[in-house]
Amino acid sequence: MAPGAAFSYTDADSFAVGTAGSLSGVSTNAGNVTLTALNAGDLTLAQSVSTAGFGAASAPSGVVTLDASAGGAVNETGGAAVVTNQLLQRRSMLPASRANGNNVAVRPPI
Repeated sequence: MAPGAAFSYTDADSFAVGTAGSLSGVSTNAGNVTLTALNAGDLTLAQSVSTAGFGAASAPSGVVTLDASAGGAVNETGGAAVVTNQLLQRRSMLPASRANGNNVAVRPPI
């Protein structure tokens, strides 16, 4: 993806962010990511979502929006992480406690 390019996905039901072929999770190079589950569907993060680009040294500067506001929940499994500068959540998202196994890193740009 080009720097700053956004990624958006909306599903009519529940869906999971996982692996397709050699691609794993969702990563942009400072672009916003919006994931939406409609009709009381759940959104499951089985792989990471990042706006930090494709290298570990990149600083995130995009916004991740996780939307299950139609009545579903947002879940995180299998060591998935959210790495971004800003995280917007709609509906019941990841519990605030890291003791529940959630991995959210909201970091300011370097």
